[in-house]
Amino acid sequence: NNGKHKNHEVLLRELALYNKRNPNKELKLICTGVIVKERDVILRKLIEELNIEDKVEFLGFVEREKVFELYRNAFAAITSTKYEAFSGTVMEAFAHKKPVIASSIPAITDFLEYYKLDILLFDPDSPEGVAEAIEEMESNYEKYVRLSEIAFDKLKYITPEYTVSRFRELAQK
Repeated sequence: NNGKHKNHEVLLRELALYNKRNPNKELKLICTGVIVKERDVILRKLIEELNIEDKVEFLGFVEREKVFELYRNAFAAITSTKYEAFSGTVMEAFAHKKPVIASSIPAITDFLEYYKLDILLFDPDSPEGVAEAIEEMESNYEKYVRLSEIAFDKLKYITPEYTVSRFRELAQK
């Protein structure tokens, strides 16, 4: 969704910065999820100020198959969130073996540490940090694809059925 904690302002500023620094490799940002009208007004104004109207697309809610198609066609997945219990974007990117760039927040870093996984992390308050992470990922793209493949292999046991069974187990204690 486009809620404030999702921190789209940093992604938008990063996109403008990255595209300015890399005019021959301009990126496009595609965001899915519920669109909160008040936030949409704020984000659209920023998009206009940054002159990136043709580089950003907020799709709103999309069906799972469309989400999977977006991942299959994506260069990488980025999550700029400032707060999550954990990021579904990270898990979905692993499942599609796409490089992941994510906010360095405890929910994500603790998960990565626990499972001994590696992705590119950035300060969620730094558009410069996101742009640098993208440039690093581009320079070593195959390495970051491989890290996602490794993560997927380590986590493939985490299925919807597994998750439900763990919740049931907790609820019965």
